[in-house]
Amino acid sequence: MKLHRSIAPALAVLACLSTAVPSAVAQSSGGCPPEISTTPRAGVPAKLTVQDLHVGMTLAEAEATLACKFPGFETVFPDGGYIVKTYETPVALKQFLTVSNFPPANRLAMPGNERVDLQAIGLPGKEVVHAIAHRKMYETASRPTKDALHSALLKKYGEPSEINDLYAFGKRYTWFYDVNGNQVTSSQYHKPGCMKATATKPTGVTSGFAATGCGVVLDILVKPARDNPQLADALTVNIVDSHGLASGVEALQGHFDKIENARRNAEAAEASSDIDL
Repeated sequence: MKLHRSIAPALAVLACLSTAVPSAVAQSSGGCPPEISTTPRAGVPAKLTVQDLHVGMTLAEAEATLACKFPGFETVFPDGGYIVKTYETPVALKQFLTVSNFPPANRLAMPGNERVDLQAIGLPGKEVVHAIAHRKMYETASRPTKDALHSALLKKYGEPSEINDLYAFGKRYTWFYDVNGNQVTSSQYHKPGCMKATATKPTGVTSGFAATGCGVVLDILVKPARDNPQLADALTVNIVDSHGLASGVEALQGHFDKIENARRNAEAAEASSDIDL
């Protein structure tokens, strides 16, 4: 099943939040680091984490983790996401979360700016994260060498499925995994409907759809410094679980369909059978 994504709010069907809120840790006494009880689904390698985040964790766990990792960052729940039909009663679904240390009006490309974007799906209070993006612009004085980043990436994630040199745009590392967690090539992963992460944009999901039966993608872009190509200006890390996201959307829609079908059946059962022709 192919699931299309709409950036615009679904007014009559989907109500989403778009306000800055205090951090989850500030609202609780749990402290740091927060307690995390979830694990990635079977088929997602445990090493696929970034900033202590993993796909499969709840949105509440992710928010608490980010509040500990990035104290003082602004937390926002943007509008948009997959359109889920909730029938007569619109439900406020949180599908995106963004934390950053710079105002939205400012450019991300300023030295020192940092941002994390998440995409989740699920009933209110039970949202599960299926896509993560972390973008960091290094301060000029603390830029690492590209060689050091290369070594660190391979040490943590292993040999990538492919490496592409984008020259002035940077070097792109991609790891593809099938639905069972086996590392595969790009051509093996990209069957029809399977979503590919795009590390050149600071969002977790940049294609327009997800599909079940696909796997997970780790996509990383190392951008070189203009004044010294041996150094890195920015690092972008995307983790997208296409199968988990699509399955979550289907399950959520199935939940509302079940409620609506029960209502229709009850209404039909109470309908009059006395027909005057």
